This record gives sequence, structure tokens and C-alpha cells, in this order.
Amino acid sequence: MDTGLGNFGDKRLERNGELFVERVSERQTVCIRNLTDDRAEQARFQRFLSNDAVTVEEMVSHRAMLVAATARGRHVLAIQDTSEINYQAQCGRKHGLGKVGNGTDVGLFVHPVLAVDARTHECLGLVDAQVWRRTKKKAANYKRLPIEKKESYRWVKGGDQAKEVLAEAIMVTVIDDREGDIYEKWARLPDARTHLLTRASRDRSLADGGRLFPTLAGLPAAT
Repeated sequence: MDTGLGNFGDKRLERNGELFVERVSERQTVCIRNLTDDRAEQARFQRFLSNDAVTVEEMVSHRAMLVAATARGRHVLAIQDTSEINYQAQCGRKHGLGKVGNGTDVGLFVHPVLAVDARTHECLGLVDAQVWRRTKKKAANYKRLPIEKKESYRWVKGGDQAKEVLAEAIMVTVIDDREGDIYEKWARLPDARTHLLTRASRDRSLADGGRLFPTLAGLPAAT
């Protein structure tokens, strides 16, 4: 089994990784207590996850490498979205987290990019995953900051990663919800083989001088 965790050069570590991935797949959970059968296994998995060689970057990078090979010659949908992971119910036992969207509960954010074959709908795997904590309030000059200094940069970065990882796909369509309707993304990502499909949130100007929303409203319904 390929754990997607890279080559650590430590057979025991690799075996623990294989068992960890196997249990997650079988039991459909990431809770250590539910993944293990006894305290010895709990300690085994905790040592594995605490190892300096086991990082988000290493896991995502290795999975992306496998996806890159699988995507060769295909039209690939790179689907991205953000999930808020709320740990408020366990706040007494969780440490080092930030605040989630309501500004009070503790948790973190995860922004994955998933590759799917456009023709067969086969899930090819993870292209990218950004994980972060919100530890500061929004800056007073937030709107004037460059996109690279904003959390919304994740939509641009996710698309850039999709283009890089899926370089040998014949076409890449980056798909996201209305939160990803960002000018910088439209300006930077599209090219001859990279297309964007985004749920619109802004009534943008069109090349012919019209506006997006009334133009779409005037089109016939698709069947």
C-alpha cells in the first residue's frame, strides 16, 4: 500500500504510516481513539504523527506527485473549497488553535484541491491542501493589502498548484464556489489549457460593455 507519506528511510515509520492509512480507510475516521484497538496502538500512532518527518507538506507533496502521473493526457477538474473545522466542543482539550468564522469558537481551516477526471468522474487524488489558524483580527487596511497578504490568496495559490501538478494533463478546469470569485484569480490563472468555472458573486463588467448578471438573466435556460 502506498501511504502517500513519502519515503522516510525508516521502515518502522513507514509500517506505522501504512497501518494508519489502512485504519483511516477502513473506519472512516481520524480520531486516534477510534482508529486504534488498545493503548499500545494509540501510543504507536501518536509517535508516528509527532515525528518530525511526518508533515502536511510532505504528505500533500507525495500525493500530488502520484496524481501528476495519473493525470497525464486527461482533462482534469481541480475542485477547491474551504472547510472550517470547529473544535469548540473540545476547547478544554485542544491547544494551539485559532478562531473560526464566528470569531469566538476555536478551530482551524483546511483548503484542499481535489483532482477528478472530467470524463470518467474518477477521483485522482489530492493536488494541494492549505491548513491554517486564524490568530489575528483582520487588519484595518485589509482591502488595500496585496492578495498575497490575504486569506483569499488560497484560491489563487490552489489554482497555481493545480496548474503545476497537472502540467501533463491536456486540460485543467479549476472549479470553486462564489468565495473564489476573485479578480486576481481571473487575471493570473487562465491560459490555453487552464480554464476557470466559478459560481459568480460579483456583477462584473463584460467585454462588450454589458454587465454579467443581467446578461445571464437574459439567456435561455439550458436543458
